[in-house]
Amino acid sequence: MKKRFLMIFTAILALTGCSSQTPNSAPSAGSETDLAAEQVNSVAAITEIAWVTAEAPDEPLREPPQLQVTYSGDGLAACAAMTLGTYTWNDGEGVVCADSIGPAACAAEGRITAVVDLDTAAENEPKINLWAGAEMTGAELHPLDGETIRALDFTQDGVISFPADVYDGVVCVYAKFPEGNASYFFMVERSLTDPSQPPELRVFSGDYIGFKMTRGAYDWTYTENSETCTVTTDIASPWDMYQSGRVRPELWVLPNETLTVMLPEGAEMTAAEYRTSAESAQPLKISGGKLTMPQEQSAGVCTVSVKMPSGSCEYLFAVNIGESASSPAYEPVAE
Repeated sequence: MKKRFLMIFTAILALTGCSSQTPNSAPSAGSETDLAAEQVNSVAAITEIAWVTAEAPDEPLREPPQLQVTYSGDGLAACAAMTLGTYTWNDGEGVVCADSIGPAACAAEGRITAVVDLDTAAENEPKINLWAGAEMTGAELHPLDGETIRALDFTQDGVISFPADVYDGVVCVYAKFPEGNASYFFMVERSLTDPSQPPELRVFSGDYIGFKMTRGAYDWTYTENSETCTVTTDIASPWDMYQSGRVRPELWVLPNETLTVMLPEGAEMTAAEYRTSAESAQPLKISGGKLTMPQEQSAGVCTVSVKMPSGSCEYLFAVNIGESASSPAYEPVAE
């Protein structure tokens, strides 16, 4: 549903230039602008909020409103609905307190659909669309690798600033309303770092710390100077890479533990294997972006095959299956 909202708002912003229009205004029939206005009215009716104007309703809301993050990408303006986190709210009948799982956990479980590409965002973006009477009180970056949470600079009108060394992560936005306080999540990434290689992917353990996997062999197609290029790598086997210490991280997991791989849009995990020697190759059970580790206690290397729109890539990580699980925050070694 949220992806549908994003497409609706891309069309609205392209047609109207983000001009204000009250959801209850009556448009004239027959134009594309009228259709966009009808879509706004439909969404506002479902969510009980004025998506474009952020105009507060007359009656108290029973829970915090859905807020959007606005940004540009490929020359188009767009809005995406952020994921609601923890909140304290007075719905007119009493105070309601709701706790959410953390930002990294929400990302690992695929609950965050709003993603801002910092490489294509325009100046003074991303920006949070605040309601009338609402106030943004804080913004934090939660790295996916479990590193220290970073406070982000922001303006009173909702513009968030990101240091150049921020590559990806989950942004937690704190907002204050007349009825209470709420937090919201959206993700950031950078797409233009190196389009000639497959993206870096992370595997999440049970504590929702995302570890960057090591890239193995891949077939990849990309465009450079209007020319299409295809790269096919021929590197050492996963076991040889593991034996030579070129595979990071080393995750300490429990027998039968389920791990999560955060997949980009349009990607599919097609296979996963676990090796404890050059000859062994034990298939692992996969479902969507999740894979289940073996029962026996051992140490070895996992290979995850991922198919993406631009090609396919094998990702590797070392693993130690035991009775206790405690993994340090490794970064992948240079390839």
